[in-house]
Amino acid sequence: MEREIPGKEDKKSQSVRNTIKTTKYMLRYVWNEKHGKSFIFVKGITALLNAVFPLAFTIMPGLIINELTNEQRINTLVLYVGVLIITPVISQMITVFTNRYLTKLSMKLNLKFETDFYNHIANMDYETLENPNIQTMKGRAGET
Repeated sequence: MEREIPGKEDKKSQSVRNTIKTTKYMLRYVWNEKHGKSFIFVKGITALLNAVFPLAFTIMPGLIINELTNEQRINTLVLYVGVLIITPVISQMITVFTNRYLTKLSMKLNLKFETDFYNHIANMDYETLENPNIQTMKGRAGET
């Protein structure tokens, strides 16, 4: 059994903390940009809709079967079948429009991020810029 050293964190919890810290920073950074709020809002709505639409494919067949076996109301049955048929069409339309909009916003945000990144590098001292650790971080930041 490994003996834990007081004050030392295991690599997993440190990695999770770094991920949370980085995510908070990036959300704050995006939120403060001109198109950031729109990007976050549309991304959130899209995620919510992507979670809700599959419920129609889960719930509607059961409702249709219940309607066929129990009360057999034709108006209700047509409504349920209509919802089942129209849901993928609406889902696809929303996906196409939001993806188009998100792509435009993403391009604008990426341009802003890259501009800030290269401005920051341009303003660094040459001595700092040539530090191997800084070079490694610069390479990692430029990979995204």
